[in-house]
Amino acid sequence: MGRATIGSMKASAVGALLLSLWSITVPSLGRRLGLGVEVPAKVEVVDHVIPGIAAAVASIVALALLRRRSGDDIGLLLAAGVVALSGLWMTTTHLPLVVQAGQGIVPWPAAIWHSAAGPVILGLGVALFAMRPEGTEAGAATPS
Repeated sequence: MGRATIGSMKASAVGALLLSLWSITVPSLGRRLGLGVEVPAKVEVVDHVIPGIAAAVASIVALALLRRRSGDDIGLLLAAGVVALSGLWMTTTHLPLVVQAGQGIVPWPAAIWHSAAGPVILGLGVALFAMRPEGTEAGAATPS
């Protein structure tokens, strides 16, 4: 696992938090901006709201652990794992939409609007999972 500063780890968690919150709003904003897709509301909840809330809560937990510099590796790994899995969930549930855009069934701007957050949240979760604070033994954070 790579060494990182607490600041860079916090930046990853903040990025995941902001994108997670944005992903929750994508369906309603998309409709207002002309970037909506024709799916039942429950699909939007499953594809955006549930994973967005899960990633947002996990990002807040990660930030709290990093702020305390508690050395709680398990808690931080779990939080990062939830962020990554939420991003994976959003990414995989939108693959059919991207395929439909490639077939001309759905406009590309709408597909990109709905699909963009997932891979980035996944990447931030994986990065947070792989990072360990600098100056710590076996990944346990120590106050500076």
